[in-house]
Amino acid sequence: MQITEMSEDDLDLLYGVIDAASEEASGRDIDLSVTDLTFRLFAAFAAGEREHNKLVDAVLFPPHHTVH
Repeated sequence: MQITEMSEDDLDLLYGVIDAASEEASGRDIDLSVTDLTFRLFAAFAAGEREHNKLVDAVLFPPHHTVH
């Protein structure tokens, strides 16, 4: 994961997602560590996602990976 540059708008978006995801996790009684929140958020952001609600979903409901 590599993010080389962020605008002020990007930072505002990320802060808003952190707030929303933290609040929703608390309301749903989801155990969400700061490490997991950060990793999931930056992974989705680095993959190009910029829509607030989709970033919140990426933090709260990460895709499950299976090992073959």
